[in-house]
Amino acid sequence: DAQESRGLGDVYKRQIVNYINTETATQIILGILLSVVVAFSIGAAVQWVTRVLLSFNFDKKPIAYEIFFGGIALTALTYFIFIKGIKGTPFSGELYSFTNGRTLSKFLAENTLNIVLISFGLWTLISFVFSKLLKVNIYKITIIVGTFALALAFAGNDLVNFIGVPITALKSYEIWEASGLAPEALSMNFLSGKVDTPSILLFLAGMIMVATLWFSSKAKDVVKTSLDLSSQSATKERFQPNFLSRYFVRFAIGSSYALNYITPDKIKQKIDHQFIALNVKNIKAKDLPAFDLVRAAVNLMVAAVLISLATSMKLPLSTTYVTFMVAMGTSLADRAWGSESAVYRVAGVLNVIGGWFFTALIAFVAAGIVAFLLHINLEFMLPVLLTLSLIHI
Repeated sequence: DAQESRGLGDVYKRQIVNYINTETATQIILGILLSVVVAFSIGAAVQWVTRVLLSFNFDKKPIAYEIFFGGIALTALTYFIFIKGIKGTPFSGELYSFTNGRTLSKFLAENTLNIVLISFGLWTLISFVFSKLLKVNIYKITIIVGTFALALAFAGNDLVNFIGVPITALKSYEIWEASGLAPEALSMNFLSGKVDTPSILLFLAGMIMVATLWFSSKAKDVVKTSLDLSSQSATKERFQPNFLSRYFVRFAIGSSYALNYITPDKIKQKIDHQFIALNVKNIKAKDLPAFDLVRAAVNLMVAAVLISLATSMKLPLSTTYVTFMVAMGTSLADRAWGSESAVYRVAGVLNVIGGWFFTALIAFVAAGIVAFLLHINLEFMLPVLLTLSLIHI
């Protein structure tokens, strides 16, 4: 009997594991962790190369640098946002006169190289017109386009997460109502495929998100945390150092010494010269921007490209995590974390990352508790939980 009980227990354990789909959940968690590392690393690498080429005194560089930067940045945004992003839209499967009998998505996939080359030539020409003829700073144009691109990237990811569950619930109810079956007799197979979302609901959800970001004090606090941790100038540090932040800083300093030892002195001097920050006179430190136009453009460009690329490949990631970690990576590469502030900034980054996963754990436990309470007494608990939700809002 004991052996039979253990056998049944193993069966129940396997059923529970399959029921909560631990395999997919593990892939999502690992994907998010990987996206954090990749975003930080790529953000740091791109910013370091950009700063070495342009320095902090980028306004004094030959105008060809500005034009070339604009061509590359805007081409990258065009490809990853408008080409990769089209795959997730209803237009991707449509036929147009210029596609010669192929769907728009297939046409773009077959002409990728041509589109990239044409985009680079076009954006370089536009950058030349703005920089040379109109005397408009191309870094500002890149930031504007990058902001729009990042908004599209967020819309393709966070908007789906925001509206996906209620839309699926609505569609489930509509399908059940049309079937005429008892609730327990309805098969849920239809949820394995795509669920069409009315455009008007997408628009309304987007407006809710915009209003929340604009008016929410919590959203402003999140932005302030990111800006403080990535600021080029000294700020009031909000986080206290811990043993992990001290360990990471020591490791980074040791790695820096090792690289300096094998790097020729002339190369080190040239690189260090590029990282000399400009002294701004007659402006108080608190009124200075957190970083300059070059880093702002790199932040937006890299974050938008990574989010759009991962979304088009259907990889699990969080747009918030990626955007934040890109900003932290560019801060590290830009030497915004000095010898005195590094332990505070790293501690802040570790606190933010820890908060993400602690929040995920709380959400997991809370969802289980709510499901358990509804299972015990649906008629009583549903109005109670809805009332508590309304009070919290």
